Amino acid sequence: MSAPKLSDVVEPSPLVEAYSTLTPGDYVGRLAPSLGMIMEHELYNREILISNEFLDTDTFLFITYLKPMADVLKTVNDGLNSLHEVPLAVSLDQEMGFGKTHFLTLLWHLYAQTYKWSEETLINSRALLSEVKESGYKRAVAERTLVLALDLISYPLGLDPYETIFESAAKLMELKRASTEPDPEFLRSLKGLKPIEAARRLISHLNDTPLLIMIDEFYGGLYRAAEGGDEKIIESLVSLISFLKEVIDASRGRAKLVIIISSARQDAERWGKVSAMLQKRGLSRLVEAVNDLRDRLGRLRPIKLGRIEVKDVISILVKRLFKFKVDRGEAALRLKDALKSALTDLLDEKSLNDFILKIERYYPFSPSLEHLIRKFLYPTFGADLPRSQHIRDLLKITASAISKLIRDGGWSGCSLIIPAHIPPEDIASVLGESKIASEWMRVYHSCRMVAERVDEAELKRLLLLILASIYTKSVTTNITKLIDMLRSPKILSREEVEFRGSTIQDLVRMLAGGVPDALLKRLSDAIGYLEKMPYVNSTIYEGINYYIMSLIPGPVELLDSFIREERRRAGLEAEDYSAITFYLEEHMTRQYSLSGYFQSFSDKRAPPKVILVDWDYISGKPEKPRFIDYLDQDAFNILVASPWSIAKRLLQGAKPQELGEEARSIVERFRNDILSRLNLFAIVVPEFRLEDQKELCEYIAQVNASAKLTDYIKPKDIKEVRRRRLDVARRAPTYDLLRELYEDEKSFEDIMIEVMDAMLQKIDNYASRTAIAAIQNYTAKMISLFNTIIYYDPGSKSIKRDRLSISLGTIKDLRNLYGEIPSWIASAVSTKCGVKGVDDLRAALLDYVKNYAAKHKTDLLSWKRLEIDGKAIKSALGGGWPEIPLKPKSISIVETAIKSLGGSYAIADPEIHSIKISVEDLKIIVEPAITPPPPPPPPELFDVVEVKGINNVMIGLTLVTNPQYSDRVSAVSLRVDLRKKGLIDIRQCVREVFINLDVNKVLNTYRNDVAESCFTVFLKEKMKKEEIIGMLRMVGMDERIVEFRRSGASQ
Repeated sequence: MSAPKLSDVVEPSPLVEAYSTLTPGDYVGRLAPSLGMIMEHELYNREILISNEFLDTDTFLFITYLKPMADVLKTVNDGLNSLHEVPLAVSLDQEMGFGKTHFLTLLWHLYAQTYKWSEETLINSRALLSEVKESGYKRAVAERTLVLALDLISYPLGLDPYETIFESAAKLMELKRASTEPDPEFLRSLKGLKPIEAARRLISHLNDTPLLIMIDEFYGGLYRAAEGGDEKIIESLVSLISFLKEVIDASRGRAKLVIIISSARQDAERWGKVSAMLQKRGLSRLVEAVNDLRDRLGRLRPIKLGRIEVKDVISILVKRLFKFKVDRGEAALRLKDALKSALTDLLDEKSLNDFILKIERYYPFSPSLEHLIRKFLYPTFGADLPRSQHIRDLLKITASAISKLIRDGGWSGCSLIIPAHIPPEDIASVLGESKIASEWMRVYHSCRMVAERVDEAELKRLLLLILASIYTKSVTTNITKLIDMLRSPKILSREEVEFRGSTIQDLVRMLAGGVPDALLKRLSDAIGYLEKMPYVNSTIYEGINYYIMSLIPGPVELLDSFIREERRRAGLEAEDYSAITFYLEEHMTRQYSLSGYFQSFSDKRAPPKVILVDWDYISGKPEKPRFIDYLDQDAFNILVASPWSIAKRLLQGAKPQELGEEARSIVERFRNDILSRLNLFAIVVPEFRLEDQKELCEYIAQVNASAKLTDYIKPKDIKEVRRRRLDVARRAPTYDLLRELYEDEKSFEDIMIEVMDAMLQKIDNYASRTAIAAIQNYTAKMISLFNTIIYYDPGSKSIKRDRLSISLGTIKDLRNLYGEIPSWIASAVSTKCGVKGVDDLRAALLDYVKNYAAKHKTDLLSWKRLEIDGKAIKSALGGGWPEIPLKPKSISIVETAIKSLGGSYAIADPEIHSIKISVEDLKIIVEPAITPPPPPPPPELFDVVEVKGINNVMIGLTLVTNPQYSDRVSAVSLRVDLRKKGLIDIRQCVREVFINLDVNKVLNTYRNDVAESCFTVFLKEKMKKEEIIGMLRMVGMDERIVEFRRSGASQ
């Protein structure tokens, strides 16, 4: 049975030609939908150009593959059909090109544009509409749904985002002619309100109207606005986000709300990286608003689109790009039978069965396209195509392959679309405008140039298809992985090797269905030519030969050759420890002056002083050690033994662990010579093995080699460029093999120089990364050497040998490291030994003086002064004093600390309470502090006077009517119980009104009927009790029957 040809089974859809010529910058609106462009075309400007398949509902539904969206669509439908306790949220955060905007466009057609279609008008997409209905979609609900949609990257000119979302909703409602609220003018009015008020009013007007909010390109739009710096747009975005947050809160349990936030993961990650910088630029409100909205949505536990698998991509490609003339399944079955017969002698049974079983799922594509689809779907797996737009790119390159097949006549000669049909330049375009993309194309064309020299046309054709097949598997931005496959394939997993390498069995499967059976059987003849390709190499992994197209010579091999030279110079390869020690000393004294960095630190930042000395200055056998003369008379000294001098001592037979003890014994032996400065120094002794020194020099060799390689490939003299490029290329292990492929010496050299030119930046980057890693390892190792400290402990009055631990900081290069080492050592020693500055010393001295005062309180209670000799304290701290077991940074700051002690201080002794300290000529004088008597309590003030009883009330009324006192009255209250005659109840009546009531006359008339009475006077301001009593006595009232009170405030 013959295999059916593509032209017999399928014809390209009109989209193939449209997609095939697009560049990545042309995708949006033509290959991929843009929600903003669709809305602008529909609602504002019909001249906006966008492909009809995104505008026409029937066509759009027909090209939509629903499976990855089904679960999310079901959630959206459910959220709009019925009320939930909390709003339903959908987060579309996949990488670019995974169908986020396609899903939003689907919702736009289903919920926003119901006025444009009916089920009867759908001709091609009724099957998909049935699937949509199965997910809970209800046309009646959709017609009533209010849609607030916005694309933050694409919206009408002249409008800001906050205005747009309401204006678009209003225009849409006008088109839908919805009979339910809210009406368009109400929606337009919301843009004039503050965001929170707008949200609350919207929710209150919804009644039972479902609300669908869709925001596309969220982080991309935010970033663009922030970079643009338009304050109006930024403020509009803050308002929009505030509105969304309030809508979420206000709708809980009240409205059927579904909110969808969509943004490419690349944009979200970029926003996360620049947020801190934007806050510094004054955009804190925008950043904080975004963070708040993200937290709010996070609490709603938003759902996401389903992961798109390879089989989903095949379905999407088939839907968009093909129209089948015959049943697809039947054609696939016919092809299976034909290929099984043709491949039986070329594939092993397992490989053949696996390939044949996949044909139905992939047809009319070859199952071997799976590896390329995986590169586009999951670029993070191997960082192969990090700039890919995933399905968009796959649609474009597949359309380009189909178009080329038709032009070249292959459509009628092939049964499958195979990897070799994908134009290499289309894959390279996915890499972006980069040197790597150009380099890959140069590498491919260099290989192609060799293949073109083959005389036999059919074999040349097969060889070119093989090259294209290998290229599709190997092409990547992750060059180091390909280098690893050549240098050391064992470090890689089988999956990584199979992902980029091609076995002979792989090549058979990749070509099957794309070449005539007779030509496929000549594969072994073509394979022989691969050995002549300048950039095709083979590597053995678990006994199987894999072919890869690589960028040889690679940075790893080149740098290794420089490292080997440096290691030989350092004595590392021969393990010559004398040479290794010399290499280390030369590095730390000539290449970098380590002692100079220590001196610079001491000059600029002392105290303490950090001094690098050779071991001989510490040991000083047999005479007094020379370090004693190095000790500063004022500052604290940290003496550090140089690593190379320690290494020389080890070469003489010393054991690492003995050196610290030796240093301690030397200090102990000469203790009396430095009594006055015993507390003013410490010695740091690196204790390490010769193997540790060797490891250090390994890192130094890597750093030096990286620097030499970078300098070597960038000569200042233009005449040296060619010679040096070839010199570097000759270092590659494959150089001689590659040379054998060319008869013409100059052609080969030109190709190698071309590769070197393209790889310059890569070599520089790899060398830099290697150097950075080596510097980090070197730093950690180097700092770990300074691990032993010898110092005097005032508490125990002994010379101690102890472990020292040094914390690391951030390091950029070795110059930076050596500049920081003195600071790190000073910090670690200060912490370990208790080296203190003025503030800590003052606190310790103050504690000492307080304790001294408590011990001599008898004298203080007898009003005698205590005197403490500050000069003696200075001397004691220099030599080490158990009373204050600290080490001063310098003697001079001890004097500063003493002079700063003046003042009065509380102490914990119940008899003394507090002391007064003064300092005169470094004499600390302590006296008891005199505490002044407490101030007398303030007098009590009152502003309310109350009397009871009719007689007293009658007298009290004179306070209101007597001109001498009435001005002091603010208001009065009167309560009189007249039994059966009634009740008089006047509460806080102002004085002027009360006088006009003529209460005196009423009380005189009904005096005999009074059962109870109470009269309350409210004064204008608080007065002393004695003053009020004086007033009362003047009107004849006995103050003993008066109640005085304080109100909350004067009336």
